[in-house]
Amino acid sequence: LPPPSYLRRADDSARAPAREGRLLRILALVVAIGAGGLGLVDVSASVVRLTAATLAVVILFALVGLARLRHQRSRPLEQAVQRTLGAPHLPGVVAATLFTGCAWALRLSHKLGATTAENAAIWMVIAAATAEMIAFASAQATLDDARSVLASLEPDEATKSTDPSAQIGDLVDLRPGVLLLSDVRLTEGSIAADLWGSAALRCHRSEGDPVPAGAIVRSGNARARVGAVGRDRAFARLLTDALERADRASPRLRTLDRIAPAFALLVVGIAVALGIFGAQTPGNTLVAGLAAGLSVLVPPARRLAVRDQLAGIIEACRNGVAFRDAEAFVRAASVRTAVFCLRGTLVTASPDTCDVEPIGNNDAASVIALAAGAELGVTHALAAAILGAARARNLRPLDVRNVSHEPGFGVRGELPNGDEILVGSRALALRLHVPTAENEARLIELEATGRDVVVVARAGRMVGVLTFQYPLRHGALAAVQRLHDIEIDPVLLGGAPRGRLEAIGKAVDIEHVRPEVAPRERGTEVKRIAQSGGPVAVIGRAQHDAIALGAAEVPIALGEAGASPDAPAIALSHEQLVPAVDVLALAQATRARVAATLAVGLAPAVLAALPVAFGLIRPTYAPLAALAASIALGVRDLVAAALPEGGRMEDNR
Repeated sequence: LPPPSYLRRADDSARAPAREGRLLRILALVVAIGAGGLGLVDVSASVVRLTAATLAVVILFALVGLARLRHQRSRPLEQAVQRTLGAPHLPGVVAATLFTGCAWALRLSHKLGATTAENAAIWMVIAAATAEMIAFASAQATLDDARSVLASLEPDEATKSTDPSAQIGDLVDLRPGVLLLSDVRLTEGSIAADLWGSAALRCHRSEGDPVPAGAIVRSGNARARVGAVGRDRAFARLLTDALERADRASPRLRTLDRIAPAFALLVVGIAVALGIFGAQTPGNTLVAGLAAGLSVLVPPARRLAVRDQLAGIIEACRNGVAFRDAEAFVRAASVRTAVFCLRGTLVTASPDTCDVEPIGNNDAASVIALAAGAELGVTHALAAAILGAARARNLRPLDVRNVSHEPGFGVRGELPNGDEILVGSRALALRLHVPTAENEARLIELEATGRDVVVVARAGRMVGVLTFQYPLRHGALAAVQRLHDIEIDPVLLGGAPRGRLEAIGKAVDIEHVRPEVAPRERGTEVKRIAQSGGPVAVIGRAQHDAIALGAAEVPIALGEAGASPDAPAIALSHEQLVPAVDVLALAQATRARVAATLAVGLAPAVLAALPVAFGLIRPTYAPLAALAASIALGVRDLVAAALPEGGRMEDNR
């Protein structure tokens, strides 16, 4: 299918600001290089080359004004994008301005060190202009991706969409072709919807299910209640929070913000102190100090590191993953253990078969009729399977009274004649003093095949065994293998006996299992795993696994994007397992890219700063090192664009 019209318009609008500022950036770079060329060709043309350098600084400041003007004309959500990635590299502009001013002051006062200051100033201008060009070009892909997502949340008036004035609690009608502008929860009907218009992110939703803003209804009709609007919508909240706080969310960027200014001041102070107590002239001392200190701020390492952080978050958004905030994405990179909840996550929520094995003189029909009577008023997947088996055999459920349901264990009740009835796990049978020793070997054998085994007892004696087969969900094996690839230890958590959990774990290559954990105890078990295995991610469904998800440092809830502003830290718009695991891989890869960007962009300037401050090498080498760092970042981006990108969420669903 062709992309929706509003996405095509978003692509066109994303290219317009790029064209608007590209000419000035190219002009600034040309003038800066021309100033350096004049200095190399004609040493006596000091005023001319200083004038050219000054013109380059003026153009760079014009870019700041251009960015502010473009920011004022933008839609609200796009403003956050442009504040973070669209503004020029201000530290480099400030550094170039200070150097140029210093050079002019020395030239006009005919002080010693003027030639050295002029050379350093010119190279600083060239370094700043180059840094601006590289940062601008490198950020365009991320800007375009962000705008394409934001266009789905803020379309124009011509787009067929839900009522943009709808408020929380209002009911809206969902029909084919309608774009959702609010996070909603279906109250009646069912639909199939594509997030961002992508068929790869199609999800089927029925009554009670959430649907996030940005989804397009493809089929079906439904009514839904609005749960969040404006910036409180799942993906709008993520993008605005990530764009405004990406630098503060990353520990490495927070550290850089504390260290870089202090390091620059320290280097300037060292140079000035050596000049005061040494035999150097004040002009040379000031030039050396400024060159050493300010060159650390020229390379666009921090800006590109923020770009890398945002690129990872936006990539996750485009694949239907909503983070509650930017910190959740950062925490996902530190996960060392991933816990899979069993029912509805690694295996299907409902069994596809229900078999019966009568014990003693009992027959299969009486066992199923007895179990169906006990499960008649219970809302559970096993209850539905038992009642379905009774209907398939045209059996009428027995009259079981005083039924009590214990989640995770089973049900109990009594017949009109007073006989106690039990339909549940071996743990419940043991607690109610129902002997299972005679059939223990058979029960263990059935569990070893991965089946769910349910004991049926009457009057304190077993009358039969029900077995249920839960197939593995699509992508379960690939998701576990993906965890092994990124060196995260998978764990399987459930209320089933050890034999059954180990059989399922063996089928998908999970070595560590946590069996026989009741739903109310799973939060404690998750915390216990975290104490021994480091930060833990729990992958599950909010409907079944709320306690386990709530105890995890990184909860990943399937199909919960758009549920509410208080949704788990990571919520998917779909229920696919491989993309859920790829969130962790993407976070790891993003953290590695941020670290590499900072190392490549800062190492040359830092290594040159101290020798310049101590007077061991010429001040010109400091801006040259900053220029080399900027060029290295540009080359790294070109190489990365030509190679398969590690950590990118592939379309392997």
